Amino acid sequence: MSQENAPTTSQEVNSQEMAMHFGLPPPEPLDLSGGNISENWKKFKQKFTNYEIATGINKKESATSVATLLTVIGNDAIDVFNTITWDAEGDDTKIDKVIQKFEEHCEPKKNVRYERYKFFSRAQESGKTIDQYVTVLRKLSETCELVQENAPCMEKLASIARDRIISKICAAVTTKVEVQNDECFVMLPVQGRVTRLKLDTGSQVNILPVEELKKIMGSNPCMDPCTYKLVSYSDNKLTVLGTARLPVECKANVEKELTFHIVDTNQPGLWDSEEEHAKLDVDVKSDKSPQQLKEEVMQKYANVFTGLGRLEKPYHIKVDPTVTPVVNPPRTIPAALRDRVKTELEDMEKRGVIRKVEEPTDWVTPFGIKSAQEVFQKRMSQYFSDLEGVETDIDDIIVHAETEVKHDQRLHSVLERCEKINLTLNKEKCVFKCKEVTYIGHKLTKDGIKPDDNKVRAINEIPAPSDKKGVERLLGTVNYLGKFIPNLATVTEPIRILLRKDTEFEWSYEQDQAFQEIKAILTKDGGPVLRFFDVRKPVRISYDASPTGLGTVLLQGGFPVAYASRSLTEAESRHAQIEKELIAVQFSLEHFNQYTYRKKVAIESDHKPLEAIVKKPLAAAPPRLQRILLRMQKYDYALEYKPGKELVLPDMLSRAPVSPTVDDNMEEEIALHVHLVRCTLPVTESKLEEIRRATAEDQSMRPLSETIKYGWPETKGETPVSIHAYWDVRDELSELNAVVLRGERIAIPPSMRKEMLEKIHQGHMGIEKSKRRARDTLYCPGMNSRITNTVSRCTICLEDRRQNAKKPMIPFRVPAKPWELVATDLFTWGKSEYVIIVDYHSRFFEVAKLPDTKSITVITHVKSAFARHGIPSEVISDNGPQYSSKEFESFAKSWEFKQTTTSPLNPQANGLVEKAVQTVKSLLTKAKQDSSDPYLALLEYRNTPIDDVAHLLNYS
Repeated sequence: MSQENAPTTSQEVNSQEMAMHFGLPPPEPLDLSGGNISENWKKFKQKFTNYEIATGINKKESATSVATLLTVIGNDAIDVFNTITWDAEGDDTKIDKVIQKFEEHCEPKKNVRYERYKFFSRAQESGKTIDQYVTVLRKLSETCELVQENAPCMEKLASIARDRIISKICAAVTTKVEVQNDECFVMLPVQGRVTRLKLDTGSQVNILPVEELKKIMGSNPCMDPCTYKLVSYSDNKLTVLGTARLPVECKANVEKELTFHIVDTNQPGLWDSEEEHAKLDVDVKSDKSPQQLKEEVMQKYANVFTGLGRLEKPYHIKVDPTVTPVVNPPRTIPAALRDRVKTELEDMEKRGVIRKVEEPTDWVTPFGIKSAQEVFQKRMSQYFSDLEGVETDIDDIIVHAETEVKHDQRLHSVLERCEKINLTLNKEKCVFKCKEVTYIGHKLTKDGIKPDDNKVRAINEIPAPSDKKGVERLLGTVNYLGKFIPNLATVTEPIRILLRKDTEFEWSYEQDQAFQEIKAILTKDGGPVLRFFDVRKPVRISYDASPTGLGTVLLQGGFPVAYASRSLTEAESRHAQIEKELIAVQFSLEHFNQYTYRKKVAIESDHKPLEAIVKKPLAAAPPRLQRILLRMQKYDYALEYKPGKELVLPDMLSRAPVSPTVDDNMEEEIALHVHLVRCTLPVTESKLEEIRRATAEDQSMRPLSETIKYGWPETKGETPVSIHAYWDVRDELSELNAVVLRGERIAIPPSMRKEMLEKIHQGHMGIEKSKRRARDTLYCPGMNSRITNTVSRCTICLEDRRQNAKKPMIPFRVPAKPWELVATDLFTWGKSEYVIIVDYHSRFFEVAKLPDTKSITVITHVKSAFARHGIPSEVISDNGPQYSSKEFESFAKSWEFKQTTTSPLNPQANGLVEKAVQTVKSLLTKAKQDSSDPYLALLEYRNTPIDDVAHLLNYS
């Protein structure tokens, strides 16, 4: 039903009739020409609202109300209306939007702090009654935002007025009633000296006492003359001695010059602008003491600190139906406690905590269930996780901030949330505005995190252990503080020796010295301090790996955030040094995962080869490192080389790690990956064992294995002369089951190099093909030159080499897929005929010996090759009788491939197959000359990789 057709009450009709009967005049136009425009608008708005009600306009459409308003508001206001920028189309016909825009125009910008100052400093005028005084106060409070900003409520205003009246009437009362205002101060670095200034947004200038200026600039400071006369808010004239331009520093280490008026006063200086404070980003401190803050919040949020409290959402306990219930007899209560227990039970029943059971029940549980802690922690996280600067741990809540003002704001937010969710707090355990607090076993201070005093006291008071169990208890307590002590592992080494199976327990002088040193570290200079982690600052890790352990420290701005170390397992201790280094990097990133994940991390390392390895593709890394590098790929890190002497801190940690905790899965993954690499090595088990023995027996390979295991020195000159040739590839070398590898290629010991070179040239491949084959499987220093010499001196290759090779011709297109385009031909070698089929994509060929050269015989062998590799799209051949016969034409049609024949008397047109024929003839000839198996020669050729096919298809 629309508003126009809505029935009206008799009261509404009477109001309208009365307005019409009495000829109710509209309100006078809004005066915008001068005076207090805000007050003029408020009075006009009040009159217009009454006029709307009296005439019934408020019951009509919004556009009617707007039209009426613009009719009576006056010309000045019409001009304002015509210049208004509306938020959305149609807002100019909505009465609430129009009223809002006029309020924004007429209401002046308020200085809330100044308005509060006027409110709190307003005295009762002579001859005014208390009611008149309270009315004035209420009027002033309208611009103070007291209720909205959590300041004293209106009831307290009357209390202030009443106390002031009483203090005047009762002569015996001499105590002054003062209003506690929230005065704020800033600690401003002025020309290198931290100066305390009062933040006063009502002040028009910056004021600095002359004595403070002398502390900054000396006993005879320079000042510029000043003609201003300054008056305080209490109408006291200030003695202005001059002005001074002083540099002020902010948190970002940026200087800005401010003008200060120098006055002769013993009051603190004034800083005039909150805007300047925001620009300079300095610390603002409140003068409200912890006790005052506590009293304020206890009064304002009284219901948060009284009663039991009950969270909104109930918790449903899931009962396992398969578990048999247990019936326990009632507990026996000592006679002396019965009255107290009964009173407490009755009180809990009244508050709704428990219910009295007077009838049979399925199950009963005491107050508190096993899962309560986890459920409560989850609820607390849900309730407070969106509040900045608030942390929760079960029933502990901590509020923190960089400044006192922010702290107080966040505290009020927490208490308001507690009110909303009906959570009560124990006021006896609450502490406010602390510079440091013990929380979750740690001492949080402005400088960082310190160990809990109770933990330190427990270690200081614990007696020396008398058996191995005592040593375990001691180390368990000490290890809790391990992240605070950079050299804890070094100090505890003599004590940890006592836990070894083959060591008899004996607490001697060495152990006692270590015990006393632990106590000294924890108590010296107030104990160690770790800085708070700042997600906005860059992260740096410094680590080191010793033969027995790993050590690492997380740094921000050069200060430690956390320490960590662990010992190597027995298997890890046998790894090469470069593997230990990479394990240390992985341990650092994963141990500090909370800080390193999705952060750019700079890692300091004293192992230069590792810096090159992490920059290479994963497949180019040594096999044992590939799995570790794969695990580290989720981190964004960059290694930076630093000499070991600059990594003293992690070096101390690594040389005496605190615990042997290790990811067992990682060691298993590495072992599986190594086994996979071993299975893919192109060598038999017997030959690998032969290489292993030769490596162990060779005098030049033994120092190479040791250097790989314990790490390469800083310079080439420090290495044994026998391994100088390996220096340039040192970052690629690793050891796998006593066999040295370069990547996944086997490093051949000198005693077996001649044999391996002969195997590489077994099929009498050329120099380049032999090199390509060797590069995939073997490595030795100077391998290319050794292969060149071997092939160049081969008598069989020299006898069969080609003379005066012709210029290359334009090749066929290179197909995109294997066996898409093939060529075929017949050739004679010895006294036998052969057919050959060559793939244009891969250059792979098939060869078959023919019993005769009939067309049907050739077709049979071609079909056999097609059955193995697939039917090609096109077959290229010459015009020989076997390929130009009707049988081959019928074969091409039935097998659905295109046959292309080359021009007669021009065999170069089918150059690829001609080249393949030359290769096969050469292989067969060389195999015959050295009495080797021709099929092995074909196998060696097919196993030899070729370069880019498109580049090589230049047939002659």
